Amino acid sequence: MPDANLVLVAGAVVAGAVIIDYGVRALKPAFASAQTASSSSSSPSSSAAAQPSTGPAGAEAMLAAATAASTADIPYSTSVQTSGLLAGFRADCSGFVSWLVNIADPSFGDQTTVTMPSSLQAGQGQYVTIWDRPQAGAAGHAIIEILGSWFESGGGTNATTGGGPTEITAAQADQEISGDMSPYHPAGL
Repeated sequence: MPDANLVLVAGAVVAGAVIIDYGVRALKPAFASAQTASSSSSSPSSSAAAQPSTGPAGAEAMLAAATAASTADIPYSTSVQTSGLLAGFRADCSGFVSWLVNIADPSFGDQTTVTMPSSLQAGQGQYVTIWDRPQAGAAGHAIIEILGSWFESGGGTNATTGGGPTEITAAQADQEISGDMSPYHPAGL
């Protein structure tokens, strides 16, 4: 029988039989030291007592979640998801980035491109950097770089998901960053 951390992480972060198997192996080390409110918790954001997971462990957990989301065929949406992998968050750019930051810091919550900068530190992070254009509506955009891999939602680069969460290339990210985006990072990442 798997240990409690494996069950919690698989149920909380990754959904679907194929992805759960991948997610368990990738996320267990990152979450092994995180405190949880209860082993029956069903989402990372429901664990108010959880402490932020910083450094490489937090970044590795975020990367595993981003990879899972980018292969899960989640359509772009500005509505809060009521079920599935991003339950409690939007599948637009800032909702997706918020969900990822929430993996490492459960107190982050669902932010917008406008509110995100006030909850982050300015500048590039050692492991994670969020590039944000803090404007309302379609004028704003956020992408995230985690341990050298780039992700976004809403850039339209993923034809199978209708522009939902997807991994992008460094060249695609460079094109977006050149459009007046500023770097931010979560504390400790």
